[in-house]
Amino acid sequence: MFDIYYSYGSYFTNINVREQAQTAVDIVNELWPQYEHIFVYDNATTHRKRPDDALSALKMPKAPSGSSARHPDANIVGKRKKRDVDGKLVYNSEGKVILEDVPMIGAKLPSGEPQDLYFPVGHAKAGKFKGMQIVLEERGIAAAKLPTQCPKFKCADTSDSAACCCRRILFNQPDFVNVKSMLKVECEARGIQVLFTPRFHCELNPIEMVSRRTLNGIEAIDGVPLLFMRRFVNRSHRFADGYFNKHLSGPEAAWAARKYHGHRTFPTEVLDLLLKAKL
Repeated sequence: MFDIYYSYGSYFTNINVREQAQTAVDIVNELWPQYEHIFVYDNATTHRKRPDDALSALKMPKAPSGSSARHPDANIVGKRKKRDVDGKLVYNSEGKVILEDVPMIGAKLPSGEPQDLYFPVGHAKAGKFKGMQIVLEERGIAAAKLPTQCPKFKCADTSDSAACCCRRILFNQPDFVNVKSMLKVECEARGIQVLFTPRFHCELNPIEMVSRRTLNGIEAIDGVPLLFMRRFVNRSHRFADGYFNKHLSGPEAAWAARKYHGHRTFPTEVLDLLLKAKL
């Protein structure tokens, strides 16, 4: 347990989350070794933090790094806190932690063979990122005529088969999609499966609603009534129905949930009602 309210001195970081998870693994494996355990976390960036050298297409240029005369020293790499041989953080003269470059790893060609994202030793641009065009062409995807990305990366087609720009294609490549969080990697190494709730977990997770209600100190003394828990479950069902079956947006689902608060699902004519309400 940890205090997340007034007396806790700092944010609960990814390191704290992973340390807590390892303690939890020790407990469940000792007390209930006969069961297969699954840890469920909400979709927070603190929980889903990836390794510093993880694949990411978000800032990759189409051309090789350093091609611009204005930025000849540019390169696409990850950043991690520098540590000495004893594992302690290294600080500069201003007392700030020094960050060091770390190349991205884990890329794979369609054949399953490793793909190096950087030019090899002996190349004129040795150590530089190859650029998305070359990376895609090495995967058998023609990218010379494609733009680097759609305006503000708001692609009209966001499906897995989208081929509108270099960034979207690379973003959807299996090795980029399937990068695991450090929390997931460490738990799976000890036989624990990790699941993350959907991004709209507040609406789809009744447990979170129960937790919020217990923040009221007076009512928390007697706990949350079973009737309220059932209502929270119904509310989650309504949002799930709106998102997955009716294809509603967040504001649309919220409006429908207020209007049909006594139902488990929304009526089939909810889209017509939204149009009439000018939403």
